[in-house]
Amino acid sequence: MASRSAENRARRHQEIKRFNTPAEFPCDYCLQRKHCCFIMPNQHTKSCAACALRGRPCVTTSWASLDRARDDVEAKIAQDERARELLLEQLNQLQMRLIRNRKVKEKKDLEAAEKLRCLEQEMEEAGEDTSRVVQDPLATEEGLAAWGIQSPMHWFDDTFGVPVPNMPVSRVTSVAPDTSGSVLGS
Repeated sequence: MASRSAENRARRHQEIKRFNTPAEFPCDYCLQRKHCCFIMPNQHTKSCAACALRGRPCVTTSWASLDRARDDVEAKIAQDERARELLLEQLNQLQMRLIRNRKVKEKKDLEAAEKLRCLEQEMEEAGEDTSRVVQDPLATEEGLAAWGIQSPMHWFDDTFGVPVPNMPVSRVTSVAPDTSGSVLGS
């Protein structure tokens, strides 16, 4: 059984619908749902049929507030478009600088390679051995020593103290065999 207020709302809804008078401006509820907004004739301040049935306030937003809201949104869109244009301009400048710097780096790499070729040619003309010329100065033990870096090729045999190739040993200053034959580092 429906409550008394629900019956009153339904009766009011039927009464408004009976006059079948559409509102000049639909309320927000009917406008959102694209319903025809029916009102009582000569009572523009009361609720429409749909709002009366639901027992909710019938609110009609004024055209001035709609225009103001639309103008505010248009201003925000214009502001965002200006910000986007500024960011695109900055991005284009960054891309151009990146392209320019890559070209400069490529040119400097070519100049360095040409300088190396000239040095090798001078060494060959002077009769020096060019087979020891390497691109990376840290690739040889002499290059490491020039930089003050201990060579990682300090490998030791665990029984005789003889260097063994490709066997890593870290921070070993002295090696002495103990009675079991293993290496002790101090």
